[in-house]
Amino acid sequence: MKTAKAENKTQDIREELLETIEHLEHILPGQAPIRDFVHHNTLHGFQHLDFTDAIAEARRITGAGGYLPQEKYREYFKQGRIDESDIDNVLENDESLSSADIIADIDGRELTKKEIYRAALLFDFKPITRSQLHWLIQEKHVLSRFQQDIAERSREQLIKAAGKHDLTSETDVIDELWSSCLQKLDLEHFIVHPEDMTDLSANSAEAMINDLASAEQGDDSYQVLMHHLVRKKGERLLSKQLDSIGSEHTLGEFLKSITGEDILNDLRPVIIRHVGLFLDGGMAAWPYIDRTKGFYNTWRAIAKQDLTSVFEDLRDWHDTIDGLADDPLETMIFELRRTGVPEEKWAHYIERIALELPGWAGMFLWHANNSDEPNINMVDYLAVCLVLERLFAQRLCGR
Repeated sequence: MKTAKAENKTQDIREELLETIEHLEHILPGQAPIRDFVHHNTLHGFQHLDFTDAIAEARRITGAGGYLPQEKYREYFKQGRIDESDIDNVLENDESLSSADIIADIDGRELTKKEIYRAALLFDFKPITRSQLHWLIQEKHVLSRFQQDIAERSREQLIKAAGKHDLTSETDVIDELWSSCLQKLDLEHFIVHPEDMTDLSANSAEAMINDLASAEQGDDSYQVLMHHLVRKKGERLLSKQLDSIGSEHTLGEFLKSITGEDILNDLRPVIIRHVGLFLDGGMAAWPYIDRTKGFYNTWRAIAKQDLTSVFEDLRDWHDTIDGLADDPLETMIFELRRTGVPEEKWAHYIERIALELPGWAGMFLWHANNSDEPNINMVDYLAVCLVLERLFAQRLCGR
């Protein structure tokens, strides 16, 4: 009974992978052999979605951003390339924003969502530390004069409103605004110079940390505590990176994030050379032997001779090639499991592998779907990519 269940599960996994591969037609470029360059729609395969949804989905799959950073848009606003009417047009015409909704009424002054959206678009509301706040007060005089990023219209509105309360100077206006904010938030403002607040003598700092060490580690030293804190921080970051494999990163991308080395730089020429030879139509000076076996099995037959110089320092890589299954789909399943990618992330992982070389993968897929040759299959391409990814990853980790 268990054997039957295992067989059914394996069959389900195979079918899911084949469905994922079939779906690649919607995200890879439909690249036929061409003589001259033609543009490719980067949102190919997402035309059935609304534009904003298509941008988000393309970013999730490919990592390519569809918009400039917020800072760039704010810079354009200051330059006048984006003006008030542009912002109003978007906020008023996007019904999903409900910009006209009133979220507060203060003494007859209605505050709408539109005003909140506008402020969030125009200003970077990142929190600052107490030291940064005091530095801005001392050095930038933020509580006594308008800063350069405050629009002229906003200044005029504040001064006009303050005039009704006999406040005329810029300093009085800002001071009253700050006091109102503190009152609403039930806060008090104590003016302390940053140096008085943050600076400790070396002896005081070491004594404080040693006290923490004693509390947490008994008689352990300051160095032990620092090691403990750094290790904990590293473990959290590593766990986050590992969890991203499959959904956000491939194994190669993960290694790049922690080592700074990109295995794709070495893997790319190998894949391109073999795919080019396999799809060349018999024109290459060094044609592929017996292409009737398909790309995967033909590559497997010559891999040990072709890759000797590449993996000369990698132990047992010949055994890896010799141990590969005849069925490329079985090899895909084996490599995904060996990499440790959870099964629920396999579809995303396959998409990211295919999109590492979208042009060549698209060319291979086009031949698989349009060629009369029965032995061109996208499963072959992906199986070879997964095997090479593991080998190049092992080589990098062994250095």
